[in-house]
Amino acid sequence: MPMTYRAILVDDEDLAVKRLQRLLKEEPAVEIVATAENGRKAIGLVDELKPDLLFLDIQMPGLSGFDVIRRLRHKPVVIFTTAYDEYALEAFETCAVDYLLKPIEKDRLHKALQKLEMLRPAGGGDLEQRLDLLLRAMESRQAETYLTHFPAKIGERILVFAAADVSCFCASDKYTFLVTGEKEYIIDRTLADLQERLDPRRFVRIHRSAIVNVDHVKEIVSLLGGRYLCRMKHQPRELPVSRSMVKNLRNALGF
Repeated sequence: MPMTYRAILVDDEDLAVKRLQRLLKEEPAVEIVATAENGRKAIGLVDELKPDLLFLDIQMPGLSGFDVIRRLRHKPVVIFTTAYDEYALEAFETCAVDYLLKPIEKDRLHKALQKLEMLRPAGGGDLEQRLDLLLRAMESRQAETYLTHFPAKIGERILVFAAADVSCFCASDKYTFLVTGEKEYIIDRTLADLQERLDPRRFVRIHRSAIVNVDHVKEIVSLLGGRYLCRMKHQPRELPVSRSMVKNLRNALGF
């Protein structure tokens, strides 16, 4: 193993990247060779530059940290950066893969770097097995927390909709609407709450007033000034995409 670890930092939050860069300047054993703000860019950089070490955010729009790991041909040592709770972090410890809990602290970063030799096995196969175990353990944990069904009260009845059947969620006049086909129903959740509890591989926030199911997106229309409209299948609805959230849709759909 080289004395200096060539590292790539991957995080969609610019402030998080800058904080990690600042902390790593005090670690002479690490040379930062690149940074990436999304999973797609990270995959290209890792396979091109073949770093020894990857600091990888888990929760990113579009491709998550787990999705990135699956698609890599080159397998560096991975130190995950995460905001997961302690229960979920048991999976990291069980699989002997290190992690840094956000906000990253200087002492914890230094300890993680001291463990690098233990994290890298003599052969690459064991590392891949450990990462595979972690992916399966964390995906199982994630699946338990995502909302899969949504109730909507209509008079004396409660209609229940599966996540796959929901086209989008929209907010208007202090109400949140579940949209399926050409019909919409009021539900007792805010968009902020839904964003935390929906599977990010399927549902993407595109505007302060809208979350879309990417499986129901029909087309993206480019407008003047770098703006976009999102047209949905099986309904005449056109949803604006805010400039600050265009990257969420780009990452999810790859355009």
